[in-house]
Amino acid sequence: MQAGSIVFAVAHNSRRTDSTIAVVHALLAQGAIGSKYENIAQVTRLSRRTVATVMGDLRKRALVANGPKRLGPAWGGVVSVALGTESCRAGWIDANGQLFEETEHEPLPEQTKQPPSMLLQRISHITWDVLNRAKRNPKLLHDGHLPVIGLATAWPSPVRGSMRTAGTILHPDWAKHDQPTLPAAVAQAVNFPPERTHALNDANAHAMAVVFDRARERALDRDDNAGRIELIIRLGGKLGAATMIGAEHRRARLSFIDSSLLGGARNLAGELAHLPVDQAVVEELNDRSSWSDGLAPLSMSWTCSCGQTGHLGALATGTAWFRRMAASGIPVEPLHEGVLRGAVSETGATLDRVKDPRMVYALEDIGRLIGRALTAPTLLLDPHSITLTGSFAVEQVRKGLETEQEMLRHVFGDAVSVQTAARDQPHRYLGVRGAALAVIRRHIYRRLDEHLTTDRPLDQLTFSM
Repeated sequence: MQAGSIVFAVAHNSRRTDSTIAVVHALLAQGAIGSKYENIAQVTRLSRRTVATVMGDLRKRALVANGPKRLGPAWGGVVSVALGTESCRAGWIDANGQLFEETEHEPLPEQTKQPPSMLLQRISHITWDVLNRAKRNPKLLHDGHLPVIGLATAWPSPVRGSMRTAGTILHPDWAKHDQPTLPAAVAQAVNFPPERTHALNDANAHAMAVVFDRARERALDRDDNAGRIELIIRLGGKLGAATMIGAEHRRARLSFIDSSLLGGARNLAGELAHLPVDQAVVEELNDRSSWSDGLAPLSMSWTCSCGQTGHLGALATGTAWFRRMAASGIPVEPLHEGVLRGAVSETGATLDRVKDPRMVYALEDIGRLIGRALTAPTLLLDPHSITLTGSFAVEQVRKGLETEQEMLRHVFGDAVSVQTAARDQPHRYLGVRGAALAVIRRHIYRRLDEHLTTDRPLDQLTFSM
């Protein structure tokens, strides 16, 4: 081959590699919404023929799958576990962020207070439940094997940058100096490679899932140079928060890839539960709720998970709501069961359906307390939206939060949107999906160029089971 031919071949291969990278990025950004050849060609500015050629090559390598067009099984997936104050859920998440083999174990009261060995055993059991099911699902296999990127865990406590727990939510033994990091402890219990095991706070995991879904929902929107700050409030038995700075929207590149989680100096940002609440605010809400006969007042003597009184986490959580119901003499055991399982209990009771004015007032009070606490962050950050997630992310709480945000209308107008994440089955697994997406983003999305420049890009990315 002459020198000129070599130069042409190199340039041709370079253009083909660039086209492949552009197509995969566009496919990821468009998702199942607009992943037709015409749409991909339009956003990449490639010809439809070039797109078809690239897609054909990617399909041969199982990097792309049809029905709908999406990233293929060769990219592998993540087994992910999310722990709540009582819940334990897990699933398999593929490279498209799609949930498979969702699994939930029986709620365990006060599971966060269990010693590490008990909690690790619970994680191990549900992890292998998911893996054994995934290994039998042909949609997830590549060359007859299950390609695994790693294991992700979402924790109901702060997780330091050192991957050690902080605070007092988990059993004290987790804080001992000889206790391994969270990923190391899980890896040992599950018999997983330590370098493939990851951990993050549950509110941060919820934020990852919310921002990913929002980015995919905007797939066909026009390009937008404005980034978005998203505040996510995870409200269940405990209270957590997370902030993500969303990247500018591009139809040819998923904004989630370039978005940033605001972790803070020690990765502890978002611990809103420990914000002190002004007694005057509590008295104001108690005066209002006194209109509802029989509703016990909020009490400044209730304790937060840290043991202190007067914190937001002592007054504006699911635990506080059930405590208030008990003090009001309202039987809520069937409802408690329904909340834990995320489903309608035998009595048909769910938080969404409560009609008792005392229950409604108490839920709205949670929203108003959170809304009052978010006044300063809203003024400081100017978020695009505030999203409630978790088992107490219900309409009554949202209305209470919006009531407080009305006080800022003269500043922002209608700019701040208050939303609740949908409460259907997949959204109960937001923490599961989000923890996995944090791993997938790090090891796939942000390294697509690297993975697509060799014929065998995934040898170091996954291991087979």
